[in-house]
Amino acid sequence: MRRPIAAILALSLAPPILADIIPIANSSFESPNFAPALGTLTEAPTAWEGGGGQFGLIDRGPSSPWHAGIDRTPDAADFEQLAFFSGGYLFQVLPNALAAFTTYTLAADVGDTDGGTFGYGDLQLGYGATYSLATFLTPATAVNPAPSNGAGTTDGWVRWTCTFQTGAGPAGLGQPLMIAIGGGNTLTLFDNLSLTATPTPAPGALSFVLLGLLPRSQRRATRAAQSDR
Repeated sequence: MRRPIAAILALSLAPPILADIIPIANSSFESPNFAPALGTLTEAPTAWEGGGGQFGLIDRGPSSPWHAGIDRTPDAADFEQLAFFSGGYLFQVLPNALAAFTTYTLAADVGDTDGGTFGYGDLQLGYGATYSLATFLTPATAVNPAPSNGAGTTDGWVRWTCTFQTGAGPAGLGQPLMIAIGGGNTLTLFDNLSLTATPTPAPGALSFVLLGLLPRSQRRATRAAQSDR
């Protein structure tokens, strides 16, 4: 019984797999800082590049004409600037490369304006050095409800979360990661982006550990059956 007990202890004492935070520069769009009444139009925020239709920054501070029509974002520590889109997009090439056996989790606050009907939004993760040549991954899961800015003071924002998974040799392995956001029809708002990477065990890695839980005779039979295949 010593080996099964040791294997059980190894499983129970193994450190949990933790997510690594991948930094996104200017993830809450506070740079460049500008007067609330001005905003920017088709001028990309610091560390971002943009294209397509209209995009820019809005400051919804108390002296801003947008203050009454845009709710405060859910992040209490966040300042008042945010990104808006009306057919345009922003993208950022990250210093991290696409890795194998990894689950990426990309999240953002997404909002709309008071009285508007939410059009659409894009929250994408891919790889490539330029937007025109980028390849975007298909999400494994996506939680992306449409915001509806009503009478409440915080109902104009929702948190979108998408996960992306890679296997042993994904296309784009080693290429720089890229995130892209955008939207249109009416003003689509984005703020407070985050990205994490969590290693996922390679297939079969756990089976070697579990093999140690079997009696010796059963382990031999299992190995013999595998060798006959």
